[in-house]
Amino acid sequence: MFSVFLHGHGFMLLENREPAEVALLQAVHASLSAAAVSSLRGLQSLFFVAFHLLLPTPDYDAHGQLDSKTDYLQKVLEVATLYGVMDNLNRPGSTFQNPHWDYPNWDSGWLVIDVPLSDVRPGGGPIEIWPGTQHLRYDQTFVHSQQILRIREAEPRQYSKCFPEILSIAQLWPSALLHSSLGDMVVRNPSTWHRGTPNSLASPRHMLSFIFRRRRQHAVKKPV
Repeated sequence: MFSVFLHGHGFMLLENREPAEVALLQAVHASLSAAAVSSLRGLQSLFFVAFHLLLPTPDYDAHGQLDSKTDYLQKVLEVATLYGVMDNLNRPGSTFQNPHWDYPNWDSGWLVIDVPLSDVRPGGGPIEIWPGTQHLRYDQTFVHSQQILRIREAEPRQYSKCFPEILSIAQLWPSALLHSSLGDMVVRNPSTWHRGTPNSLASPRHMLSFIFRRRRQHAVKKPV
């Protein structure tokens, strides 16, 4: 069910209340620039989810129980590349970002898992996301699709330029604000349109973003 939900909506929110993993996330954030991949090994829940969604045929439900003896980080690295772990920071006084996608939907195999390092509530800079937009055909959606895509290929995350066509569709398309708690996992297809929202609180909102890409030899085979 989870993999089907992710495919249809482009995101899902999973709770994670493991104290040891929450503590490790905070330690990783504190030493992010020097953190080695091996230091992430204790994030079993995160890599368990990532592994089953990065398989050539995403398979979450058939493996519903996490096996504490399995090294899920190693299993992820067998089928995918961990491109990076970054601090998705939303500073106090921020404004709305422009609606955007991180990677166009023909560039498949990407998966992002965002993990908040504090509870994210209204006014605290939650991510806004437009469910289902990862399936849109750009050539059928935009009148000026070539102009939009040409710029976005060179600069995938368009925060500084807002195309009127994208904004007008985003204003009509139902969106969701992703309120989450410390340690939760916001799993998303980065082709799904999204944006940062204003942080009106006094403290910054820190969120670790884990960026994966399925290896080419494990790419999902399209039907002939």
